Amino acid sequence: MMSDLARVPILFRDTLWSTSRKGDEMKSRITAILLLAVLVAMPVAAQKKAAPRAKATPSPSPAPSPSPEPTPSPVPTSAACTAPQYRQFDFWLGEWDLVGADGKKSAEDRVVQVLGGCGLQENWTSVKSGQGLSFSAYDPATKRWHQTLMDDSGAVLKLEGEFADGKMILVGQRPSQKEKNVTITHRIAWSLMPDHRVKQFWEASTNGGRTWRPVFEGYYVPRK
Repeated sequence: MMSDLARVPILFRDTLWSTSRKGDEMKSRITAILLLAVLVAMPVAAQKKAAPRAKATPSPSPAPSPSPEPTPSPVPTSAACTAPQYRQFDFWLGEWDLVGADGKKSAEDRVVQVLGGCGLQENWTSVKSGQGLSFSAYDPATKRWHQTLMDDSGAVLKLEGEFADGKMILVGQRPSQKEKNVTITHRIAWSLMPDHRVKQFWEASTNGGRTWRPVFEGYYVPRK
């Protein structure tokens, strides 16, 4: 039995097929246009949805400035050491370069007050090797100055004397470390120069002070 389509003349069958195909193409074009419109609209909507609202960033608070440290109070002077005699050696206070008579620097020296102004402490460091220190003080009982000098070789020298005629002159004895049964007398003088340098002149005697030989002559030059 022939189908209904077979009974339609060939011309009309082609027309129906053409019409049907054109309808399908039209539907496809419409569908494609709608799909394209959706695809174009999606990114815009996504960007509007994803874009966060900019928040204002608070400006940081300025860091508080540190409070200035209090200025340390000067060390109080002991009431027991206010007599003028305790100030006789104050011209030696300071930061110094010890320079020999030949003009060459031999050591760095620092002299400070200790014990409320009752004494002086010296610390020196040789430019080559070695270091030492000394303590100086006025004794009101004997009315004389005393100094104990020591260095890192283990040597100790004790001196005593007085300030007179613008010079501090201290004398002391100790056995010779090189010669047996020989006692060496040491005499050291410090004096303030007009240019604010301090002169040191060190002498030694092996015959009880009848004759002297120079050991060291130099100057304490204020360190810049």
